[in-house]
Amino acid sequence: MRTVYRSVSLSVARAAGIVVLMGICASGQQPGVGKLLVASPRVTNAQFRHAVILLIGYDAKGAAGLVLNRAGDKPLAALFPDVASAQGRSDTAYWGGPVGDKLMFCLVAASGPLREARQVLPGLYFSNNKNLMDLALNAREAGATFRVYVGYAGWTAEQIKRELNAGDWKVETATAAIVFDPAPVTLWERLTAVRVTPDGGR
Repeated sequence: MRTVYRSVSLSVARAAGIVVLMGICASGQQPGVGKLLVASPRVTNAQFRHAVILLIGYDAKGAAGLVLNRAGDKPLAALFPDVASAQGRSDTAYWGGPVGDKLMFCLVAASGPLREARQVLPGLYFSNNKNLMDLALNAREAGATFRVYVGYAGWTAEQIKRELNAGDWKVETATAAIVFDPAPVTLWERLTAVRVTPDGGR
């Protein structure tokens, strides 16, 4: 596992979902848009130890995803100073990954297609459009249906292939319930059934 990943073009994150197989992990599932990458216990890199990542892009150029279980330190009120309804929120954006730490993305649940957003799972959409985020905040969308992420995780084709083949990641099926899990700090533990000690160890 490398400490810092090379930046991947955001066209990967906007990909229509065409999957090019570049590696299959130990679980046997094939990675692709809408799948989870669950870090193996063997991953010791601080940024990705116990990470659960939703793939939002996967094609011949590489892969991109959002870390679902890392609380960030940037309040939504500070990220959206011009949105009045954001000023009353105490929640923070999530840390989406080490690439593009000034970029914001969102995942939002919706019953139908959204403009400026791409479907990742049935009823779950990904976007980097600020207007959509403003609208969601104005509608007072709760954390169970809308989350903001700063940065993303990115891999080149060779990086993701190498890490999958090495067993660094287990590919799992994602659901909206997992994406919007109310207790993300214990998400990895529950998905892997590995007990985590208070100091973060096993």
